[in-house]
Amino acid sequence: MEVKNKNFGANFGVGTFGILVAISMFFLFIGSAVADCTDVGIFLNKTANATEINYGESVNYTYLIENCEEWDIGNISLFDDKLGVILCPKTTLFVNEMMICYADANLTENTTNTATVTGTVYDDTVSANDTATVSVIINPAISIDKKANASVINYGDSVKYTYNVTNIGNVPLNNVTVSDDKCAPLNCPKNTLVAGESMLCNCSTTITQTTTNIAVVYGTAPNGENVSAQDNETVIVKQKAAMRTIGFWKHQFAVATGNNKGKAQINSAILQSYLPIDVFGNKIKTLDDGYKTLWIRKASMKERAIQQCFATLLNFKNGAATNDSLVDTNYDKIADMKFSDAINTALSEFNGGNYEKAKNVCDSINNMDE
Repeated sequence: MEVKNKNFGANFGVGTFGILVAISMFFLFIGSAVADCTDVGIFLNKTANATEINYGESVNYTYLIENCEEWDIGNISLFDDKLGVILCPKTTLFVNEMMICYADANLTENTTNTATVTGTVYDDTVSANDTATVSVIINPAISIDKKANASVINYGDSVKYTYNVTNIGNVPLNNVTVSDDKCAPLNCPKNTLVAGESMLCNCSTTITQTTTNIAVVYGTAPNGENVSAQDNETVIVKQKAAMRTIGFWKHQFAVATGNNKGKAQINSAILQSYLPIDVFGNKIKTLDDGYKTLWIRKASMKERAIQQCFATLLNFKNGAATNDSLVDTNYDKIADMKFSDAINTALSEFNGGNYEKAKNVCDSINNMDE
């Protein structure tokens, strides 16, 4: 409970002008507070401006004090068991005189507090007390909105998920955590959220099949109540094609150019869409160029390197690999290098005159799925 202020009030005198002031101030400020001097002593009536508020809102307490003695009351002090000492406009009240004291507080839980006023009449102490109850509405709630940076990706590509977490309740939430059943680690900037606050979390992973994953967020309200929410996202993975050998590609181009009457697995339009391809500075633009490259008779080692690496780049175009895919470059069926690095290695060997090494790198890649 936060006390905002408790240092102002009003008092009613009984002089000629004071009576009029007392009457007007009485109706203006005390509302439902009613003075009651049926008993001799000091009277206290405590009221709140609301009986029900939202978490953290301010409530204004009004304390009406009246001298019901036949003598003046001095040394008047007011104490609230939840707010402490309450300052009033004066410490002495004449007979039948009234004053009003105020205090504001921000409440975060249901609160019943008791105010006690004391004073002295000569050597005797007089006192009175009164209570007020205010109920605090606590509605904790949380939401999560999960998105992927792409709805369709290639086999083995990375996907990045973002999670927009919002405190949609009217109370702060602690221990806010987000988990994803298919992605980890998941990074969030904080673990507390005030009412209405949002934060963005993220997680990246590589997936090799169409994936629907569920993200769940949890939080705890000040009263110990736990809240949660969840959201899911589906990312479609285009399955990779198998790596094909040079023989496969020779057949496709032979059929596409009419040099073979057999049946092709890839039609000529798709083959043409894979072109042009630059193989170590040799640009292959047309289907006929491709056929002639693949069907060189008595090819030299340099030409064989171009043939194998042309087939490797056709496999790339056909979706058998991405730049980040791991491939086998030494015939042991164990992926040992990223595709992009493998092609750069073959290029380096080719430019250095090591045609057989360049050929072997590409040939190993082409045969890794056989």
